Amino acid sequence: MRQRGFTLIEVLVALSIASIGLVALIKAQTQSTQNLQILQHKTLANLTASNLAIEMRLANKASLGFKNGEYQLGKQRWYWQSNTNSTPNSNIVKLSLLIFANKQKMSDKQPSTQLDLYLNK
Repeated sequence: MRQRGFTLIEVLVALSIASIGLVALIKAQTQSTQNLQILQHKTLANLTASNLAIEMRLANKASLGFKNGEYQLGKQRWYWQSNTNSTPNSNIVKLSLLIFANKQKMSDKQPSTQLDLYLNK
């Protein structure tokens, strides 16, 4: 009676194929986790920009020029800069709002998000 089984080479080839597949799965999971962190950061930056835009719209004091400040949202302190410019319509101004994750990014001019909107004077 002859016994049939796998040879050592066949087992090694199968293990190498399985290990390559597992490495690819781990790499995909790592990339997915990094993308999730980036999306969370972008979402909080966009929410900060939206909240600041609403506050500026409600303040109804659209003065021309640059302003900057800090805003607390999502256990993080966000830094912002705004630039208000006149438009051809004398009743409307353009507000450009930049949101930064930290002071270093602010000094390097690397915003997390930017929001441009038009306000009544």
